[in-house]
Amino acid sequence: MGESKIFYKIRNSAGLYSNGGMGPRFSKRGKQWPNLGALKNHMNLVKNAKHYEGCQIISFICSITEEGALDAATFWRQCHTAKAEHKDAANSYIESAERAEYLRLKKKYG
Repeated sequence: MGESKIFYKIRNSAGLYSNGGMGPRFSKRGKQWPNLGALKNHMNLVKNAKHYEGCQIISFICSITEEGALDAATFWRQCHTAKAEHKDAANSYIESAERAEYLRLKKKYG
């Protein structure tokens, strides 16, 4: 059986969520506060109530259930292989850019 967590967001009348901060802005995702204590701390930082006129505090329940498992060592190898391939591609690009610059300068200065 999974566990559930509750978190909170502040939604304005346009359906956007507060990003937090002392002069909050709003966006589609916004910030989530993990508990009421954290939300109260945020409210204490906001010095002007007008920022939240017409807003609602929305609570969300997030159910967490185990979906599957992946072998950690296999995943590590995949990450490091991809990293090495990316590094090789980047080095190849840099070498070709340096070669092109060399040829340009050689043509220009002989």
